[in-house]
Amino acid sequence: MLSTVTSLTSIRRKAHVVVCGQDTLAHRLVEELSMRDEQVTVLLKSRRTGRGPQIGKISKVLLIESERLDEDAFRAARTDTAKAIAFVHQDDVENVHAALRVRAANPGLPIVLRLFNTALRERVEELIGDCVVLSDAEMAAPSFVATALGEIPDAHVELGSGRTLYLTRNGSVPDATVVCGVASADDGRRLVTAGDPEADLVLAVTERPPRPARPTVPHRLRRAFTASWDVVRETMDRKLRITALVLGAVVIAGTFVIAENHQPALTWLQAAYVVILTTAGGIDPDLKAAGMEQVTHMLVAFSGVALVPVLTASIVETVVGRRLAAASGRLRRPVSDHVVVIGLGNVGVRVVTQLSKLGVPVVAIERDEAAPGVEAARALGVPVVLGDASRPEILDAAYVRSCRSLVAVTSSDVVNLEAAWNARGIRAGLRVVLRVGDGDLARRIDERSDISRTLSVSTVAAPAFAAALTAQDVKGTMTVDRAVLVIAEVVVGERSDLDGAHVGSVRQGTVRTGVWVLAVGEHFGPPPSLVLHPGDRMLVVAGRADLRRTMRRAETPISGT
Repeated sequence: MLSTVTSLTSIRRKAHVVVCGQDTLAHRLVEELSMRDEQVTVLLKSRRTGRGPQIGKISKVLLIESERLDEDAFRAARTDTAKAIAFVHQDDVENVHAALRVRAANPGLPIVLRLFNTALRERVEELIGDCVVLSDAEMAAPSFVATALGEIPDAHVELGSGRTLYLTRNGSVPDATVVCGVASADDGRRLVTAGDPEADLVLAVTERPPRPARPTVPHRLRRAFTASWDVVRETMDRKLRITALVLGAVVIAGTFVIAENHQPALTWLQAAYVVILTTAGGIDPDLKAAGMEQVTHMLVAFSGVALVPVLTASIVETVVGRRLAAASGRLRRPVSDHVVVIGLGNVGVRVVTQLSKLGVPVVAIERDEAAPGVEAARALGVPVVLGDASRPEILDAAYVRSCRSLVAVTSSDVVNLEAAWNARGIRAGLRVVLRVGDGDLARRIDERSDISRTLSVSTVAAPAFAAALTAQDVKGTMTVDRAVLVIAEVVVGERSDLDGAHVGSVRQGTVRTGVWVLAVGEHFGPPPSLVLHPGDRMLVVAGRADLRRTMRRAETPISGT
């Protein structure tokens, strides 16, 4: 059943773009396209569910309701005259199936496809043809990981000609490779000169691609220590640990006493030999020994006898505890200094995978035992706690009290927020990273709450999807805190505002983050005095609003205006 919700149905929309979906990414994508003055048609199941109401409020957008993405729906969306079409549903199979349908009816139509399983990217592109496959989860996961660890994102973008642009801390690279600085601002981040003292981060260019992320030495040492301690905590409960510690102390003290008092004198190794045998009940009493030595023999013997049931109890407790944990979905052993990840959806699985590759201990919480992410996490050796993360007892089961940070990346803003507040109730000052789809809610949380950080997957991904739809040459995006930096190529149009202007003027009139010209043609690091000519291709890094403004300045004016 088709339903067109607008008075524009009689207008033939030439060179428009079609977006299929009604979730947060679809909403942000339509906003991004609308701000670029693109005509947008949205195919959605209902304007009353999901992000349908918010999409319907965007001006100059045509909404078409359809239960299925079939030939009738594509005909109503005028795909025969469309510039491109995007399928951004969360179901990979649904997106691929719909793309094959539209390809059959429109062989030359460019397609942008949202796909979680990027391992199939090349095969899907070959199957559909003229298709760009993007993953919003893949784009956003590094930012969640870096924020959870209190580090900068492992962000880099290939620029071509063997060059790579990457983000790093100020002072960690030679000044000759630094392009510009990235400083904190009240509303996010702003681009500044390389030598600006307020820049805590810099963008640098290298001819060698950065090495893949590897576990750092502090991560490896910390993991080795915490893993050893966690094994002890798993093997023995608190009472058994105290008992074993006392008994072990008696054995060690006995070694020192015998070494000091035995006649004839014993070496430390000999004393240890005697004590170990005594502990195991393997030597006879020595009536000729000194009184202190005889007392020590008795204490060590009793300690040895007591250690046997302690070890037996520990083994029994470990075996039974593991079986109960496996049956109830709890952790098999206590953990500490780990990262708790709430939600094993598309983003959550990516975050868990990257943390595991870095050598960081992870505990996941998932409400749905049948979720595909549960098996994926367990295959990585990541323990999964099953239950509602908004309940304090579930957070306790994930050992939030001893974790280093918490990442809430479920698809529900309410669940993420409630889990964060409850986690802060268990442990004040805990580093918390929230996935928040509603931009206004994220801003208000940042302003009024002490929650560490809010991030939006759709905010990171929308510029890349919009660029692919409009055939803009976007090299990639970087996310720093909540600011999105876009690296793109801008062509100077004839008689445009930038025709005859110098490179330094590109930064004039910027909106928020700023614009920085990385290269003009093959000339990297152009001087501010370099004059721009029609046809020049500028490689720039900018915030989204600043990039849109720069593209408008570079456009050739319509004849007669």
